[in-house]
Amino acid sequence: MTSDQQIIAEQAAEIERLKSKVASLEDQLYWLRKKMFGKMSEKNLPLDPDALDEDSRSASEALAYINRLYHIENESKDAGIVGEALKEKRQKEAYPVILQFEKWMNEMARKASQNSRIGKAIKYTFPLLPRLGRYVNDGRFCIDNNLVENAIRPLALGRKN
Repeated sequence: MTSDQQIIAEQAAEIERLKSKVASLEDQLYWLRKKMFGKMSEKNLPLDPDALDEDSRSASEALAYINRLYHIENESKDAGIVGEALKEKRQKEAYPVILQFEKWMNEMARKASQNSRIGKAIKYTFPLLPRLGRYVNDGRFCIDNNLVENAIRPLALGRKN
């Protein structure tokens, strides 16, 4: 194996390692939004008009926390912030949002019925919350797995079911 091939193989292995680390966070955010609001449009708005009817105020508050996290990421991306600088920005701005979200979920867990849509979403999210905070500790991690999904889509589409 030539040195170029070895470098490529090492980079591919690193990409696979990062994909597996990022997958849990990305799945959490996706499923949290899906559980609270049903299927989402590209603009993070519920496609199901009944999704917000049950408890629109609480659902809107939850979505606001998630959107704040995405806003921080978009702001960073637009400014070209990467690596250690991104990690510092996330720790300074995103981690407090995650802590506020956790506090809000604790309050809502006491108020909401466990059988309501918001109650089910909170119950699902609580055990995953510690993992949600991990992406702030590494500027290489993405908040979602859109890039990974787009990269593997051609492989998945070519597969037989």
